[in-house]
Amino acid sequence: MKRKIIIFIMILACILLTSCGNNQKNQYETNPDGTITLNALQDIKDKEFVVPENHEGALITSIGKRCFENNESIEKITLPSTIKTIEANAFKGCINLKEINLPDGLEKIDVCAFMDTNLEQVIIPEGTKIIGMAAFSGCMNLKELVTGKSGEKQFLL
Repeated sequence: MKRKIIIFIMILACILLTSCGNNQKNQYETNPDGTITLNALQDIKDKEFVVPENHEGALITSIGKRCFENNESIEKITLPSTIKTIEANAFKGCINLKEINLPDGLEKIDVCAFMDTNLEQVIIPEGTKIIGMAAFSGCMNLKELVTGKSGEKQFLL
């Protein structure tokens, strides 16, 4: 009986040790529909970053949760027309991020996606259906929010 308990504890320890390893997500995560979510780019040192349209032939359609979170280097992000979703906290805490283009096909900006960035102007594409709570919270330099096809401007105080 004592031997079975020791074996059980050893097996449990092995399982726990392998699951507690590197929690870093893969940079490219394949979605069930075959598209790609971009992840884990917090350590990028470039001031400007261009997100590619595809990876190994599969379209990149999503910027993953916490993808660039707390990156202090990036000032400008260029997104391809293939991006449909910007997930929660994707750019949260990117304190030097001043400029981003949101592509026409963008459907969703999740919660806290741009929280605490340095954006000055945001142009929300007409087809965007969801803007999550606090998506632009803490953006102290955000002066202008342009929405819809008409380019209607919302000035923030």
